[in-house]
Amino acid sequence: MPSTATLPNLLWGALAITGLMGAAVWNGYPLVYSDTSSYLGSGFTLDTLVDRPITYGLFLRITSLNGLTLWISTLAQCALLWWCLSLTLAWAGITRLRNRAIIVLALCTLTGLPFVSGQLMADAFTPMLILSLLLLIAGEPPRGQRWLLHGVFVLAFAMHMSHVPLALLLIPVAIRISRAAGTGSHAWRRAGLLVPLMAVALIPMGSSLAKSKHVFFMAHMAEEGILQRYLEKHCPGEDLVICGAPSMPSSADAFLWGADSPLNRFPSWSAAEPEFKSIIKGSLRDPELLLLHGKAWLSAGSRQLLRFAPADGMGPFATGTLLQQRIEAYIPGDAVAFAHSRQAAGLLIPPHLDSLSRVQAGIMAISAVLLLAYAFVRRTWRSKGCSAALVLISAYGLNAFLNAGLVMVADRFAAKLAWTIPLAALLVAKSLLRDRVSPSS
Repeated sequence: MPSTATLPNLLWGALAITGLMGAAVWNGYPLVYSDTSSYLGSGFTLDTLVDRPITYGLFLRITSLNGLTLWISTLAQCALLWWCLSLTLAWAGITRLRNRAIIVLALCTLTGLPFVSGQLMADAFTPMLILSLLLLIAGEPPRGQRWLLHGVFVLAFAMHMSHVPLALLLIPVAIRISRAAGTGSHAWRRAGLLVPLMAVALIPMGSSLAKSKHVFFMAHMAEEGILQRYLEKHCPGEDLVICGAPSMPSSADAFLWGADSPLNRFPSWSAAEPEFKSIIKGSLRDPELLLLHGKAWLSAGSRQLLRFAPADGMGPFATGTLLQQRIEAYIPGDAVAFAHSRQAAGLLIPPHLDSLSRVQAGIMAISAVLLLAYAFVRRTWRSKGCSAALVLISAYGLNAFLNAGLVMVADRFAAKLAWTIPLAALLVAKSLLRDRVSPSS
């Protein structure tokens, strides 16, 4: 039998996981997005998609017990996220599991966190990548936990193409911060151990990365007007397929998926690669266009920092949509619940969640003010709580500039990490209190 100390911990852990699943429970079914259909298709047909790795699709197939129900998949990713959060909070000095669960429940109530953890998207693994990387480089987990954290890191790294540059840029941040936290003596060695793990994780995503990176960046160039300027300069003297397009979309979405996209002039994304690579390289060699690239990167990244509304793209998927057909085909036991969810009724689109967006915006603003005030007044981040906060802040900024600067500005790109800013503010506040009173967990 569990001990009297273990039982309350299990209950608090179960409560935290339930909070992370809160949006899915309230919806009546795990939250879905148009990309959920692609993940289901790849996982159940074992086809590697042109624009995303197969990893999350396999995760859905395995954790749904080969199509029994996607509720198990939601439970699995929420449990993994709770475990990473709990270990991070413990490393930051919040040792009582009850207190860690209360913090997570507060985040679930005041931010859009449950709309990330309860959604069937690879986005749920971005925070796990960040937290596992922090713990593996700056933390000092026991051997058993370290092995499990390595597994979570590999799994999260392989989930999405944006995780490759995000992890590579966060590693030096975590090394520097581990020194400030007093755990940096082996930081370089620990970081070095992650390199072969990342190489292994690239295997299931390598072909997708090769097939699509040039297309996504071209879409970004079109949205920022850089592609149009390049074509003005080069179409009169060069025989480019894309020059024959009657018009150029002004949004990345339209470039990637629109019926009139110039991308459709090519038989496949792979067929477009030589021309698109030539255009991208040419634009980077042109001083005028290089300056436009720099301005676009700063502008898009700055806009993305302020775009984090929850439930982005969670509109209804009616009968006849590809997602609905795939749920009926691969997860038949879920078909009724999916059709009767709040999302299916159109209750997750504006204006239904506007109040949550306003609450999260207010919490974000307060958190940002507190963090800026601390940075100006204290100017020291040597505690573990402050070190964790710096990693979270860095990750939020890097994620925003990477996604917006390489593809497009979209609410969901920042929403998956927006809740980490209030968490960072809380960790800094905890460190301040520790400076004023004797430590108490």
